Amino acid sequence: MQIDHFHFYVENAQKWRDWFVGKLGFQALGSDTSNHTRTEAVKSGPVCILLSSALTSASPVADFLRSHSPGIADIAFLVKDIESLIAKAVSHGVTVLQPIQYKQQGNSYLKWQKLLLGGVSVTL
Repeated sequence: MQIDHFHFYVENAQKWRDWFVGKLGFQALGSDTSNHTRTEAVKSGPVCILLSSALTSASPVADFLRSHSPGIADIAFLVKDIESLIAKAVSHGVTVLQPIQYKQQGNSYLKWQKLLLGGVSVTL
């Protein structure tokens, strides 16, 4: 198992993207905008960081920032067998936050699932 990315919830994703690029030498990978959230992706070597900010009060980012300072909201890990790992985690009392999600990428599929582990959202 290895870390895939860290996901920060911040007040201004573009400002933080520029900071990571300008001050720390990260490379901007791209951005995505939904109805309520803007996400910027940056990378340096194996380290990938997602930076999300709310566009509306309906954004999960807005909800997070109402009760937390800006910071890491999720850590994502790469795993070989998500189904067996989830089953083992659940048997140890880990809370599943969403069912397994699928996204086609070329000829293969990405699969991920969010868990709540010690009060921290973790994506596998």
